Amino acid sequence: MNYKIKHDESEGCCLECGGVLNGRKDRKFCSLVCKNAYNNRRISIIRKYKSDIMSRLSRNYEILESLLNDKVKNASLEELKALGFDDSCMTGHSPGRRKHEECCCFDIVYYRSENKIFGLRRLTIEK
Repeated sequence: MNYKIKHDESEGCCLECGGVLNGRKDRKFCSLVCKNAYNNRRISIIRKYKSDIMSRLSRNYEILESLLNDKVKNASLEELKALGFDDSCMTGHSPGRRKHEECCCFDIVYYRSENKIFGLRRLTIEK
């Protein structure tokens, strides 16, 4: 059997440091250090993104819950945004009646129009 040995230098570069790759064709990193650094950075970006979303959802939930505790069913989006409410961050969304959207933040449901929310209520959760 005759084996052909490739003496070409690597065809790619390391995803982390850009260094030359030697060895297998499908290799992505030049060393274990670069592989770990790349994956740690990628995971930390994802973790930060998820944490940011959860903090925005938590803030929205606190605001909506305080409205429910005060027995307020309607509120202006402008006033809510002044309190820190982010109307683009919700756990559920569906087309509602007429031109309104039905939105939810965990177990709190409300309708949203262009400039206000209304019909604020809490869903009963079955155990």
